[in-house]
Amino acid sequence: MGDASRLIVVIAGSLAGLVHVGFWVLEAVLWDRPAVHRMFGVTTREGAAAQRGAFYNIGWYNLLLALGAWVGVGLYAVHRGAALLVFAMAFMVAAALVLLRTARAMWRGALIQGLPAAVALAALAVSPGAIAGPPLQPVAAPGAIPRITASAPPGTETPQAPAVIGGVTAVSVASRADVATHLEVPWGLAFAPDGSLLVTERERGRILRIADGAVTALTGPGADALAAFARNRGEGGLLGIAVLDRGSGRPPAVYVYQTRDTDNAVLRMDLGGDELSAPVEVLTGIPKAANHNGGRLKLGPDGHLYVTTGDASSPDLAQDPASLAGKILRIVADGTAADGSPAPGNPFGTVVYSWGHRNVQGIAWTDDGRLYASEFGQGDVDELNLIVAGANYGWPLVEGLNRAPAGTGLGDTVDGLTYPVVEWRPTSSASPSGIAATPAGVFVAGLRGQTLFWVPFTASGVGSPVPLVTDLGRVRDVIMGPDGALYVATSNTDGRGTPRAGDDRIVRIEIAAS
Repeated sequence: MGDASRLIVVIAGSLAGLVHVGFWVLEAVLWDRPAVHRMFGVTTREGAAAQRGAFYNIGWYNLLLALGAWVGVGLYAVHRGAALLVFAMAFMVAAALVLLRTARAMWRGALIQGLPAAVALAALAVSPGAIAGPPLQPVAAPGAIPRITASAPPGTETPQAPAVIGGVTAVSVASRADVATHLEVPWGLAFAPDGSLLVTERERGRILRIADGAVTALTGPGADALAAFARNRGEGGLLGIAVLDRGSGRPPAVYVYQTRDTDNAVLRMDLGGDELSAPVEVLTGIPKAANHNGGRLKLGPDGHLYVTTGDASSPDLAQDPASLAGKILRIVADGTAADGSPAPGNPFGTVVYSWGHRNVQGIAWTDDGRLYASEFGQGDVDELNLIVAGANYGWPLVEGLNRAPAGTGLGDTVDGLTYPVVEWRPTSSASPSGIAATPAGVFVAGLRGQTLFWVPFTASGVGSPVPLVTDLGRVRDVIMGPDGALYVATSNTDGRGTPRAGDDRIVRIEIAAS
């Protein structure tokens, strides 16, 4: 149930605390009033006077339970475990059952006291990873991710500043034009070797080819297999796409990331003309959920395939060495049987490249090989991270600089956690998805912020995000085309936006730098 169950826990736990504060007021503060006596089935003044001390003490015990519930809710909400919340809710339910057994006439009061706590406990039972808080220092099992320290793992290099930075002080839109319109929830973009643009449609489960002003849906066994999983799954569906040019007259290999009934998977198909061959499973078992599936695929300058995953609405998985959720993965992708194996040089000998991510939907490299990734925050801070092999980016222990040690700055690595180089506050201002890295800076697609941002390179690294295009609505992806222009996909038909005439669309944008 993921985020839904967590929300139910927070609401029900808070309500249980409020109910017990109400009983404290009735029992310890307003007990002398006849109306209160009648509520508790006490019919005489003498009886009320005799029971005053008992109800006074019970009232204060209710207040303490309420405070325990609220503190427990607060700890749970920031992913610090639910032990206190479980204790308070269980105590409330037990007390309500005792009340019902000893005074059946009080069944209404027992129901009011116990029901919110029982709902919270039930939601906790189905909330993945709810009971135990995330490990502050994950301990690796043999062969898994080792504990990360403030320094990079042996054999990895800390990225250096670009060779040329600070030379672009401003950018502007020189021209823009629609490349394709009336698309249905486009999600991923990739150029094929022949210069055509391939686009995934998330919910229909199909791949479109855009060339010479025409939009063609790919066919063949692969297209049929992708469509078989086409159904509305929240944020899941047919997501990222990457294309490998194998040369020597061989058909290009198309890699896609798709949500299936039991998992997220990376699949490979050959593209011959407009037909896709039957898919081959490259990497399977990536945790899925209605939300936070990651899904971006990019072939890196090193020739390997980078795969971004989300925490699958179970934040603790991002810190779990045994899970593929909440990670950036790096795998072999050469169109052979070796596809999906850990890429040589991976920091842990597994497919994992970096970890501690909430939901990465954008990755891109600068000309000097630096890897940037965009990441959705929970409710306060969105991030742009500079990715270092083996680094832990902190989720759910930290969000942006929230909960960071005093004095921590953007881009710092402190106590084994690496912090973002750019923040957006609040998340409604951005929700960064796809990104493109150019010599002028990083261009970031903003969904909730409904903006294409430019993040400039500066003498110290990167500057603050600058809104560049603000009239396209939700922006899902942006890539650099072989012609040097940006290609942008909107996402106004995904159920969270307001479609305009012609949506959704792919827009070609030429940038002028000064």
